[in-house]
Amino acid sequence: MQLLQQVHKQLAECVDKLPKSICAFLATYDGHLIDLYGSQQLAIGDNLPMASSILGLAQSLISGLEDGAHLDDVIVRSNDRVVAMIGVGDAHNVLYVGIVAERMVNLGQMLVAGKACADAVRALS
Repeated sequence: MQLLQQVHKQLAECVDKLPKSICAFLATYDGHLIDLYGSQQLAIGDNLPMASSILGLAQSLISGLEDGAHLDDVIVRSNDRVVAMIGVGDAHNVLYVGIVAERMVNLGQMLVAGKACADAVRALS
């Protein structure tokens, strides 16, 4: 199975196993969408540069509080949706998994599903 197909399978498992999830995606920290799986087609790619900025700010905040700290995840909530961005932890720290879900998603389950997906993607490389 090709690498991109394996990534797509991991994203699909993440969405299919997480109640209230809408989509999951793999992107680079500099704002490039690699793959997307979801029940609704959202304009994720249009917003990735902004997501990258949020991740960069969060990393700066964490680094200022703790020397050598590594950002694990960021959660952004709105009235209707939640976006979680989880670092893959790859060798060059360039990838993250994003999940978009309905507001009433269980945040703990969302982070566990995202971390499992990120770990599976990291294992592919």
